[in-house]
Amino acid sequence: MLDVVCVGSATVDNFVSMKGSFSKLKSGAKILAYEYEVHSGGGATNAAAALSSLGLKTGIICKVGDDHDGDLILDELKKFKIKILNKNKSKHHTDNSTLVSSYKDKDRIILVHKEASSDLTKTDLQNGLKTNKKWYYIGSLMGMSEKTIISSLNNMKKRGEKMIFNPSQYMAAQGIKRLKPFLTNSDILILNKEEAQLLLKDKKSDTKKLLLKLFRHGPKNVIITNSKNKVHAYSNKKFYSLVPPKIKIKDTAGAGDAFNSGLLAGIIKGYDIKKSIELGQVMSSYVIQSRGTKNKLLNESQAKRAIKRLKIVCKEC
Repeated sequence: MLDVVCVGSATVDNFVSMKGSFSKLKSGAKILAYEYEVHSGGGATNAAAALSSLGLKTGIICKVGDDHDGDLILDELKKFKIKILNKNKSKHHTDNSTLVSSYKDKDRIILVHKEASSDLTKTDLQNGLKTNKKWYYIGSLMGMSEKTIISSLNNMKKRGEKMIFNPSQYMAAQGIKRLKPFLTNSDILILNKEEAQLLLKDKKSDTKKLLLKLFRHGPKNVIITNSKNKVHAYSNKKFYSLVPPKIKIKDTAGAGDAFNSGLLAGIIKGYDIKKSIELGQVMSSYVIQSRGTKNKLLNESQAKRAIKRLKIVCKEC
């Protein structure tokens, strides 16, 4: 039996760094890049790799194109011992993103091109649905893929399978009504503060109020992250918070996926909510110390030692 099946996007990430400021860019200019790296990415593959690193039996349902980028992603999934549950490739190109970082601004711009990952069909889901598993990790989905998952949510619940849902910014922007099927079926909802505000159309409420508003729409546990600021959670009628440790950041790509995976791994392994949030935070803290969303992934024993070393503590508040 698989512990978890991840469903969502698979991309190739192109990391490009520039020394100047974004504000100084001019139309038609040619800018000299001083760093360039290529890594696999996408919410589903990032989460699957982190979950597997933490010792969970992990499967994945994602769509790639019949191209070099797709092969790169599939080869890397195999290295992480992730079971690929759908064998069909898309007629469209594999998704890719370009992350342009400014050394001077300490910021980045991300250009995302979606094709194959929006192409999941009911046929693609069949093997995953038939496979015995405890949890589904549902990441960002668009187009046909989103519709396909929505049509399967009730069946997942009837089989007693649990779900963690992590909507992207553009998915959250669709609003509560559109995402209601996901929210009512979620055992865990994780999103960042900006996504929470977009989903609720609410920029005025503080984080605790956002947590409660989201909880009332169906998810049993709600976690809101906020970059370098406090993580907040609402679970079993209690609020929790965690202050992330101060570390040297190389690139924040994959931070959310690593956090979500660590938290879910803790829950599956029987940790309480506080220990699960701590596990999520340490996974995130290590990923952002290097470029690439699957570098610096910890196993469970390494994560436990790092939590103590970095003094990561989640408290009831």
